[in-house]
Amino acid sequence: MPGVLRINILPGNKYYIYLFRKEHIYDDVWAGKPEKIYLYDPERKVEFPSPRASFEAWRETMKGKSVKWRKTELSFMEKVAQIAQQAIAQRGGEIAQLNKELIRSNNALDTFGYTLTHDLKNTLSSIKLAAQMMLIKDDLSKDMLRKMAKNIMDATGLITEMMDKVYQLTQSNYVTFKTELIDPRNKILNILESSKQQFDSENLEFILGETWPIIGERTLLYQLFLNLIGNAIKYSSKKDQPVVEVYSIKQGNSVHYYIKDNGIGMDIRDDSNIFDIFKRLPNSQGFEGSGIGLSIVKRIADRLNAKVTVESELNVGTTFCISFES
Repeated sequence: MPGVLRINILPGNKYYIYLFRKEHIYDDVWAGKPEKIYLYDPERKVEFPSPRASFEAWRETMKGKSVKWRKTELSFMEKVAQIAQQAIAQRGGEIAQLNKELIRSNNALDTFGYTLTHDLKNTLSSIKLAAQMMLIKDDLSKDMLRKMAKNIMDATGLITEMMDKVYQLTQSNYVTFKTELIDPRNKILNILESSKQQFDSENLEFILGETWPIIGERTLLYQLFLNLIGNAIKYSSKKDQPVVEVYSIKQGNSVHYYIKDNGIGMDIRDDSNIFDIFKRLPNSQGFEGSGIGLSIVKRIADRLNAKVTVESELNVGTTFCISFES
């Protein structure tokens, strides 16, 4: 139809611009009446057209049509469609970026949400064990009491930091973590003491090698090592001679931390699914846990731009490697 113009904005989608121009009404003029009259000749038995009776101007009002679109008008509308496409593409990019920010925010919120139900349980257990020991044993030395009091203070400080992070997340779309150069040696030793008590592994042989400083956020790094070292101590605790080793190696701009144990090991034909939330392997029965520890490890590693790999063999042990970029 000459009066309707449709432009497809996005090929493959049903998004169009429709333009309508009004009906063009005009008079069409002929010289003479345009109709033809036929006469009949009875002798020849034929019909023949009669000469026009008049050559006066004949007018007819034309309706139902519009003026045809000119090339300049069509070219202009093509440019309008291009501008619309660019605007949609820009808006689509903005929406995609907002979705990325939302996913990143949700991932951070999930990380600390899981922490509240998982890692805080470990921290609270350390406080509980220290308090029980202080109540039960009357002959504790001042040095031991001072050490236990310091552990309780460190644990409560960690809980406060974690809850502050969760509060920040509820108040903003995205929490900014303060990264700094950290030597995790003291945190590793604190995790060792609390995990030995929690998993009743006093005969554990713990080997701590060199600990290179790494760039990270204090609370997240603590959670990362808490889960990996805690798991290593837990799953080797039923061995006659449990051994856990932690050390780091610096290679160029990367620092690799290794957490090794001689525990129950894992069958990791597809090692990606061990990081799924609530994923528990068949041979982990008999050990406490909810199956979210390694999921937290993966989320934290992603948040810190670190990479986690694992090697394991059933009944032999497991080695986790976390690679940090300097």
